[in-house]
Amino acid sequence: MEIEMNDNRRSFKPRSPTLISILTCIMLSRSYEVQVLLLLQKEYNGSDGTVTAVSGDDTYTIGALGMGETFTIQGMGSKGKFDKNTVEFFVDTGSGDESVALFHVSCSDVIGPGTTEQDGTKHEDTNGTVDFTVVEAISREGGPVCSFDPDACDTCKGGVTSLSLQYNGGTSVSVTVQDAVTTYFSDTVAPDEIISFIGTRADGKFETNELEVLIGGVLNTTIHVSCSQPVNPGLDYGDFTITGATSKDHGNVCPVGTDGGGDFVALCNATDACDTDPTTTSILLIPDLPTATIEFKVKKKKKLKFELDKNKIKVEGPDPQAFWAEVQAAGGIEVPNGERFDLDLKLNSNKVEFKFDEFQSLEKVKGPDIVMRCTAQDASGHTSEVEVSPECSTCKGGVTSMTLQYNGAATAIITVKDDKATYFSASVDPGDPFTFSGTKADGKFEKNELDVLIGGVLDTSIHVSCSQAINPGLSFGQFTVAEAVSKDSGPVCSLSGANASVLGGACLPRKWRC
Repeated sequence: MEIEMNDNRRSFKPRSPTLISILTCIMLSRSYEVQVLLLLQKEYNGSDGTVTAVSGDDTYTIGALGMGETFTIQGMGSKGKFDKNTVEFFVDTGSGDESVALFHVSCSDVIGPGTTEQDGTKHEDTNGTVDFTVVEAISREGGPVCSFDPDACDTCKGGVTSLSLQYNGGTSVSVTVQDAVTTYFSDTVAPDEIISFIGTRADGKFETNELEVLIGGVLNTTIHVSCSQPVNPGLDYGDFTITGATSKDHGNVCPVGTDGGGDFVALCNATDACDTDPTTTSILLIPDLPTATIEFKVKKKKKLKFELDKNKIKVEGPDPQAFWAEVQAAGGIEVPNGERFDLDLKLNSNKVEFKFDEFQSLEKVKGPDIVMRCTAQDASGHTSEVEVSPECSTCKGGVTSMTLQYNGAATAIITVKDDKATYFSASVDPGDPFTFSGTKADGKFEKNELDVLIGGVLDTSIHVSCSQAINPGLSFGQFTVAEAVSKDSGPVCSLSGANASVLGGACLPRKWRC
């Protein structure tokens, strides 16, 4: 069994949505309980003509429009909603009505400002050109809808609603995607061609959680689509690579190794000769405080806090007692495979905290010793488990040691110093790493600005308070950070995630093998 908790921080990319955007508009991809749109204000981008729209039995006569003009239509049905979940637009430029676009308005697909009929998975471009752009949308329960960001992504939640796969085989073949209820795709596919298909249920999901992908009528791979197993773009399944995925509650699923929902992703993978697809479960373990005082508090969001020095546990949530019973039954916090969360290692802290977002997904973990238990079970019911801890975190409390790689062309005397001390001074060959540490009582450097000199001449300065990026992989002058350790959280993770380590591994016992 191979288990990973990988750092995938992108320090300079703002995360979306922010709290401000949630307060001022509704991110439909995050699935608030919204069902219909009251108002659609659109900009017309097509040829001059007379525009009408149809939703079920309701017809909206919009009138003559020129390119760039805006118009507003509002639902005429119960509570202001449209008669059906679709609004189809027709344009008459002199030769009769022509269907040009269809928008899905149940809030199960993107519909915010900036959306066109070519975005999302349920809208339809019926004439091959972009004729409409949403300027404003109002939902019945959520108010103004946030702008559509085609690059926004998040964790998979609520079940997969669409998938795109790239075929990696060497010859053209017949590909079929199906489950026990229906067929979602069946056609000839060329090497490197990308195919896309969507769920057919009313909520946009697939009929069952197991999709079979066949080549020439023979099963090639299966893909689980409940969001309990990874479906991130970049993952390989058989002769296919996922290039895109959307989920019911969170919209676009983030690719492997990118932002969206947190700095860390929990991945628990297992292999076994008897079973090609063992079931895996990941649990973040909680501190063992059998005699602790437990304090329950009703709150909108879930939170679990362990005060180790006070032998106290604080449990918050809409139903804190039920939440605590759930945690105890699982032996900790169950984390779906592929779940992303922020991890704040605090090596000297007496508190362990698990915070959840408004969708009840794990958002942040804080504490001195975070352990994930991964359990695998094969088809015969045999189990194996391993416990692992993350080997790196974000920089906290100031840097205490660094390893730099010298990228210069010739051997030189390298000196690292600040105004109070010299931490390194020696001859270094091109390509060689060298390490130096702080001299203060808490392990840090005397000052927050280190000067790095080559042959006595300043080459670069490095800030070491943790307020600026210090991740392995970053370059400063003729040097690259190979390792960095901070006072409060230990080893610092690489900025790109490329140096993230496999934290532990085990195989199902040999006696269980076929």
